[in-house]
Amino acid sequence: MTVLAAVSTTFARVDYDIGMKALEDGNHTIAVNMLESARINGDMRAAMVLARLYEEGEDVNRDPTKACDRYIKAGEAGNVDAQYAIVNCYDSGHAISTGTDQLKWLEGDAGNGHVATYCEAELFYAYGNVVEQDRRKALELCLQDALAGDVPAMDRGAGWFWRGDGTKCNIEQAVRLGASARSTATASRPPRIWGCTTSSGATTSRLIPARPTPC
Repeated sequence: MTVLAAVSTTFARVDYDIGMKALEDGNHTIAVNMLESARINGDMRAAMVLARLYEEGEDVNRDPTKACDRYIKAGEAGNVDAQYAIVNCYDSGHAISTGTDQLKWLEGDAGNGHVATYCEAELFYAYGNVVEQDRRKALELCLQDALAGDVPAMDRGAGWFWRGDGTKCNIEQAVRLGASARSTATASRPPRIWGCTTSSGATTSRLIPARPTPC
């Protein structure tokens, strides 16, 4: 670390501490100014605090777009919680994505244990959206979602095997996954969903096509 970088890091820590103390004392203007200074100087803890403040409208005017910008900066620095929030930003439209960026965060977030994002990543590979179409990769993501207990994913997985799509046709496995979906559902079995529910709670409109007959 260079001397300049070390000085910048020190200033960032000091600004962060001052900002948090001001926030605790109710001095919101000072808090935001100091936290922004800390963020600019590289303290991504400040970016996360600011993101939450802007997202919730706590002590500042609510600004989802600004919140997403801070989440992205924190996510780029490796903050796991920020990566999950970034997925929500793309789903809600408060962050603009080229598609490739969105897939990067989806896969990173899924790898961090947030299984809700497996399905969205699955659709990218299923349709070849911004990446080369890879039905086998889509199936792998679907099955990881299913293993985490997601009932619609079990149904979608059954469809993949039923159609012989992304894998060899396997009616037995399709039936097994369908049975798991029925036994896992807490109430009556939900409608068969060939798309998925996004991390923000909305159901995708693009559905993975299913054939009426098996392979």
